[in-house]
Formats: sequence, structure tokens, C-alpha cells
Amino acid sequence: MSAVALSTNGKIVVIDAGHGGWDPGKVSCQNHEEADINLAIAGMLQMYLEGAGATVFTTRAADVALGDNKKADLHARSVLPGNMQADLLVSIHQNAYGKPSVRGAQVFYYEGSEQSKKLAEAIQAQIKEFLDGGNRMQAKGNSSYYLLKESATPAVIVECGFLTNHDEMTKLACGDYQQKVAWAIYLGILDYFAV
Repeated sequence: MSAVALSTNGKIVVIDAGHGGWDPGKVSCQNHEEADINLAIAGMLQMYLEGAGATVFTTRAADVALGDNKKADLHARSVLPGNMQADLLVSIHQNAYGKPSVRGAQVFYYEGSEQSKKLAEAIQAQIKEFLDGGNRMQAKGNSSYYLLKESATPAVIVECGFLTNHDEMTKLACGDYQQKVAWAIYLGILDYFAV
């Protein structure tokens, strides 16, 4: 095991597979539900992190919601990292936009958190390096996303790609590509802990 991989040894990470249950998230034109893609990528990321010695908690391991409505669901996701005394929270999502030409994974962080920004930039850099050299997105601060604002630990939302872009949606529905996405996020987490 490399010295970089050892940076995760003993760390506690919460992985949130966004949506689930009554909330499928975005649905592609080929009926791929965001919630299912999120769960698949989250499971692969969990496997990589645990293999490197991290303790991983997940917000969900099946197609379920964490509350009866959106507010309750988001609240349950936001308090778990604090309850688990986690070192960080990574929330997995898929994006959508009115223009089908828009593509590329992008990582969001809470504007008021330097550690969240550092984590977001590390993951975004690995997405460009390992997953998609043509990705022009930058890690982006946000002050209104509930999960980022309410999390007690450094937190990011990784929008892994656009379900409204045909090429990207086709890739995101494929297990091999989901594995590459998870690996890029994992590499970014390693970089974050290594510094």
C-alpha cells in the first residue's frame, strides 16, 4: 500500500448516495434514474475507501429515502456526519440542464468552508486528470445547498455528469464508467488527506 493510500487509514468518511425511494432524482430520456446511478457509484467508492483503511458510513444502501419529505430527508443526511464524528462527507449526484450539449462532472462545496473547498478542488482535479481530460468545469462554491450548509464536517456534492447529455448519460449508465467515476473521487479524497 502506498504512502498516499495510508492517508485514509483510520479516517471516517460518510458517503451520501443522493435521492432514493419516493425521490428518484433526475430521470434520463432512457429512464435511467439518478438515484440508482448515485447508489452504484457510492457503493464502489465505499469499497475503494474501505480497502485503503477508512471507516465508511453510508446514508443509504438500497433504494430508500431517509425521510417522508424532502426537508426530513435532507436533514437526516446532514446530521449523519456529525453523529459519526466523520472527517468528511461526499454526496453523489447527477446533473441536468436545458441545453443537451452541456456536459462534465463538477464538485460543489460550501462557500464558507476552506476545508470543503480544498476537498472539492482535489476531487475536481482528479476528475480532470483520470476521468475526463476535456472537462472544463471548476470546483464551485455555493451558499444555499442545504446539505453543504448544514453539514458539521467538510462536505462536497459531486455532480458526476449530465443525464441530459446523451453521450454522458450513456456512460453514466454503464458499470465500467461508474467505477472510473468512483475511482476519480477516491483519488481526490486521497489527495485531500495526504496534504
